[in-house]
Amino acid sequence: WQGDHHALICTDGAIREHWGEVLASKGHAAEAWQRYSAWLKTQWRGCEGRVVFRMFHLDLGDEGAGGAPSVRVVRLDNGGEFTSAQFKDFLAREGTVAQYTSPYTPEHNGVAERANRAAFEMCRTAMLQSGADSRWWGVCLLNYCLPTLNMCENQATGSSAYFDRRGVAPSIRDLHPFGCYASIHVPFARRVGGKLAPRSEDGVFLGYARDGDRYLVHVLGTVRAVRTTRDVVFNDTVFPWAGASSSSASSGDAGPPPPAAGG
Repeated sequence: WQGDHHALICTDGAIREHWGEVLASKGHAAEAWQRYSAWLKTQWRGCEGRVVFRMFHLDLGDEGAGGAPSVRVVRLDNGGEFTSAQFKDFLAREGTVAQYTSPYTPEHNGVAERANRAAFEMCRTAMLQSGADSRWWGVCLLNYCLPTLNMCENQATGSSAYFDRRGVAPSIRDLHPFGCYASIHVPFARRVGGKLAPRSEDGVFLGYARDGDRYLVHVLGTVRAVRTTRDVVFNDTVFPWAGASSSSASSGDAGPPPPAAGG
């Protein structure tokens, strides 16, 4: 997806909130850690908690009222991306102690491993059901799977990470299956053709924007055009990509059939 072939998933050990990034290579793990560390200091200001970062298990310390929490200890495996000089240097400058797990013992970081497995199993299932091709795996993982997992109740807290972070439960009516049909409203400024121009365009639902309460929708008939908008009408029973795949396999016609009303 956009040249990225790896993913790092962070799981808050206190409320089980998931955060992630897709990376071009494992060598970018140190940069991802720096961004996540900065995010933690902002979001956990004046709080204590435990955090798991893919293969990391973190303990956060409170620096006092109004201060940002510091990561005291990070537990990780012996991957080269985690033992690099750049990564160790950043941990040292932050005052973080690195504790490496024993080789071939992923159970020492069970929360992170389970979160990683759940996210990728959801991603695989959503893409197969919708008929999406592999180029969309990154947006499916980050913008659909992780937000959906954050809305699910977990056994550790008895509530969802979404509720624990915001204090309100998510609205079920705002949830839609990955890859379903979406009709996108075209603003007047973008219409070409005057008063007779179409006021909507066909699209495929990709997920939820990470920077606000908006949807990500791929415009059908384009290669990578994605709209970020709230003005969308969904049909949760129609999956254009799945229809195109089945039509192509049976008749050799690459053109997708028109969306049909769900029964």
